Amino acid sequence: MRHKDPELMKKIRTYIGEFYIEHDRTPSTTEIAKCFGIAKSTSQSVMPMPANFRYRDVFLKGKPRHDRYDSFRIRHPEMPPAKRAKLFAPFDALRGFDFAILMKNEIYTDRVIMGPEDREELDRRFSILHNLTYNSRIARANRPQVTVTYYEPCSDVNSEAYGSQGQYKTITGICRNVDAEVTKSILVDEMRIPMEDILKIETSGDIFRKDWED
Repeated sequence: MRHKDPELMKKIRTYIGEFYIEHDRTPSTTEIAKCFGIAKSTSQSVMPMPANFRYRDVFLKGKPRHDRYDSFRIRHPEMPPAKRAKLFAPFDALRGFDFAILMKNEIYTDRVIMGPEDREELDRRFSILHNLTYNSRIARANRPQVTVTYYEPCSDVNSEAYGSQGQYKTITGICRNVDAEVTKSILVDEMRIPMEDILKIETSGDIFRKDWED
């Protein structure tokens, strides 16, 4: 590497001596680097230490070293890298502000009012799923997979839609339970959805075919 070239080091030291005689001071690392076209770190490695340098003794001692379990390490344990990284993490002065801005981009809509025929068809499908998941044994045997479109009210108290509008979302999974008596909800995978919030239920199979009913 260039900064290990003995000839270059000799030239730099000569330049430093001549510069000191002419200007009554040593050149800066920037001046040395500019003169020889080298990196500042290279020029710094060959600069003489001023005789009156305040921290000369401390500098010459080098980096302090401690045994793993000595008294100093016990009083001042090393900071874990993960915790050290947090010191340089950007400071979030307005905690939650970014999330609030993101929520403003959410689009909300009114709840759809279902007609009598749509409601009757949805109740029919609830009944079929109830029969397929009457108890845990039957539910495990049938494992009906459904896609449910349901209404989720706006939960952002700072939104104008709070309490009046919401969003329609879709979940696909195994229907495990239909409770029309107590909770008035259906369980899809691990998510329980109120029946009154469900807009439609679909499946890729034929379990909802009307010509199959007795």
